[in-house]
Amino acid sequence: MDLSYLESLMGGEEAGPEYEHIWLVLKAGKEGGLGLAGKARTMADGLGAYVKVLVVGGEDEEFARKLIQAGADEVYLSAHVPDADGLAEFFEERKPEMLIFVDSSWSMEVAPRLAFRWDTALVPHGEDLGIDEAERALLVTAPVYDRLASQVYGCSGHPQMATVSPKAFDEPFLDESHEGTVEHVELPVSASPVREVGPASQRPERKLTVETAKVVVSGGRGVTDDEGWELLSKLAEALGGVVAGSRGALDDGRITKKQLVDITGHHIAPDLYIAAGVSGTMYHYAGMKDAKMVVAINHNPKAPIFKHADFGIVGDAKEVVKAILEALA
Repeated sequence: MDLSYLESLMGGEEAGPEYEHIWLVLKAGKEGGLGLAGKARTMADGLGAYVKVLVVGGEDEEFARKLIQAGADEVYLSAHVPDADGLAEFFEERKPEMLIFVDSSWSMEVAPRLAFRWDTALVPHGEDLGIDEAERALLVTAPVYDRLASQVYGCSGHPQMATVSPKAFDEPFLDESHEGTVEHVELPVSASPVREVGPASQRPERKLTVETAKVVVSGGRGVTDDEGWELLSKLAEALGGVVAGSRGALDDGRITKKQLVDITGHHIAPDLYIAAGVSGTMYHYAGMKDAKMVVAINHNPKAPIFKHADFGIVGDAKEVVKAILEALA
């Protein structure tokens, strides 16, 4: 007969969960940490748990204080970026109930290795998070069918693991009265198989891409000549953005595959997306649906793109873009 619960009531060893609290793992200098901390705070309140954050690759105490104001109870700062073995050693001592990473090339390398090591499931690329309080289960909404739909997954195992998009959550209100602790930790780092030879003779120029630009000016078959595409390039340059296009523009030879915004091309989330002469099929929408603001320009007032636009302009794309450039001059 198991008498552990009776022993705890009589002052014996305290009974408690082996795995507890929501842990977040962030890489210093990357987006998405504050929004995830705010979301985790809401989730933790429903579970009676703490929110604990490990930040790797930097020891910015000001950022740590913002994480606390966003909802974290404890923040751990590591100057080093550990590999999966280093993270495993850290978390095997602390036994998180839920372990959530912000998507990055590093997290997508280490998170699957940890899940395999611990024989638990990992739901990648989440767009939203929730809690099944009755089951104490992490719920992860993730895209399926090339982002045309979403599926909610209920996690099990220990720990329950997920990665989420850096743009999944807006930054929360920062509550300066919320208290928490900041601790510096040393995480073990394995010897790198790569050695440093010396500085590069020439530093490569970093160029904006369709996926990284905050402003994307996209053209479709409604932009019919070279002058129109030159105007799109000028508008993109004036706004500090890049030129992209629809499947029709690719088929017409106006853009390359690297510039395609489409279900089979890039899925982007710029601050501003200007669609000029783009009809807006479901395939195109799948590539740009995460844009924060959409401005549509099309001569056809019934074009599908207007259903997805925050602002719509009915008119010839070339003439409208020309007017916008004159207004910006």
